[in-house]
Amino acid sequence: MKTFLVKFSACLMSFFFMICLVYYSNLYTYLLPNRGVYKALTDSKKKNNKARALIIGDSVGGQLFDPMNNDSSSVVSLACNQAIDLVGHYILLANSLQENEQIEKVYFVYNPFSFRNNLDHEFTYNYFLKPFNIPEYRNLFTPNTLKQIESVPFHKFSNLPPVAITFWTPEIKKETETQVFMSQISSEYLQKMINLTSSKGIEFKVISPPIRTSRKKEVEHLYRVAMAEKTTERFSQLFDNYFKDMLFLPDAEYIDPIHLNYPQKHVAIMLETYFDADKQIAVSN
Repeated sequence: MKTFLVKFSACLMSFFFMICLVYYSNLYTYLLPNRGVYKALTDSKKKNNKARALIIGDSVGGQLFDPMNNDSSSVVSLACNQAIDLVGHYILLANSLQENEQIEKVYFVYNPFSFRNNLDHEFTYNYFLKPFNIPEYRNLFTPNTLKQIESVPFHKFSNLPPVAITFWTPEIKKETETQVFMSQISSEYLQKMINLTSSKGIEFKVISPPIRTSRKKEVEHLYRVAMAEKTTERFSQLFDNYFKDMLFLPDAEYIDPIHLNYPQKHVAIMLETYFDADKQIAVSN
C-alpha cells in the first residue's frame, strides 16, 4: 500500500508539474485552435514605426490581409476571429494604438452576421474568456460585458492552468436573437472604437469581407433590420456605406459559408474597392 501511495503521489506531482510547465511557458498559446487570438494579442503590443494603417477583424480579414504583416509593410493586420466579439477587437485596437501613435487609419473587417454576437456563443469560452478575461483588461469591460461574462458557466475557472491549457468548453445557452443586426455589447464597443480613433485624429472605417452570392437576400434583409434598429441609429451612415460597398463572390469561391478557398485571388479587388485612396496600402502590396 505504501509503495502504491508513493508511486501515485509521484505521478500526481509529475502531472501537475507538466500542467504548470505548459501553462507558465505559454506553450498552449501556440498549440490550441485559439492560437491565432493569442498571436494577435501578442502582435497588438508590438511597436512598428513604419505602420500607418491598422486592420482588425475576423478570420476572413485574416485570410485576406495576413500577408501584409512583414517588417517592410506600412500596414499591420491583427485580423484573427469573429469569436472574440467586438470587445476583443477593441482591446487589440487599444493595445496597438497605445504602442503606435503614428497610425493614421484603422479598418475594421467584419462579417455582417457577426455583429449580433453578444459573448453568448459556443466559442466565447475559449476565444474570448481565456485570452481576455484577465486583470489586465477588466477595466475595459462595460457593466453589460461583465454581466454577460458572469452568465457564462465556469467563467471563474477559464484561466486556471488545468482549464487554460485545454480546449474544454462548457455548454453555453445562446441568448443572441438571430433577427437582430447588432447586440448591445457590439454597439457599445463599436462606439468605443469610434471614440478612440476620433480622439487621436485617426480615420476609422468598417468594411465587410466578401460574401457568398447565395446569401445576398439574407444580407438585403439584414440591411433593412440594421437601418431600423435603435442600436444602430447613430451608426447609420457608417453602415449605409458598409452595405453599399459590400462585395459578393460566387459560391464556388468558398470552402464554407464564410471562408474563401483562395483568398489571395481576391486581395486586389478588396484593395481597389476599399483602399484605393490609401496609397500606403497600395504600395505595400
